[in-house]
Amino acid sequence: MSFLSRSRRRALQTLGGVATMALCGCTGAPNPFQAPSARIAEVQLLNTDAAVHRFGLRIETDETVTYERTHVVAPARKVGTDETVTSGDSSTNDSVTAEPVPVVSDGLPAERGRQTVSVEVVGEGEHESVTYEDEACYSVVVEYQSGTLNFFSSRGDDKCPDSQS
Repeated sequence: MSFLSRSRRRALQTLGGVATMALCGCTGAPNPFQAPSARIAEVQLLNTDAAVHRFGLRIETDETVTYERTHVVAPARKVGTDETVTSGDSSTNDSVTAEPVPVVSDGLPAERGRQTVSVEVVGEGEHESVTYEDEACYSVVVEYQSGTLNFFSSRGDDKCPDSQS
């Protein structure tokens, strides 16, 4: 057997393995043959800025608006104090608990599908969104500080009783 034949055979074997992994979903990428079926269990709005802000929260399920409301959120404070929580506090110190942090769960869509969560800081011009397409159920935290919106999410499968994953 020539060197060229062995190389071609090895390339075909590798390609076949990669194709098999992609079809069974082993790569972690969304399966192109399966319809998106994500769900949003809750959205927390964390305002680490010094001022009260209005947040426009919009959720689209398969490009159809399924939730759209405005929430007024006071600056987050360390529990039991008048100290304002800063962005670094919540991520670096587990003992810091912020309040108020509105948890939006009532009225969120129960439908599964491609979920796009969009947040606008009303009157500030800040707007960001994130899209979920896999089979998981998500808890989403939206943090706002000084003109920047950040999204953090975790699988909240226990918060969706009909969870598929």
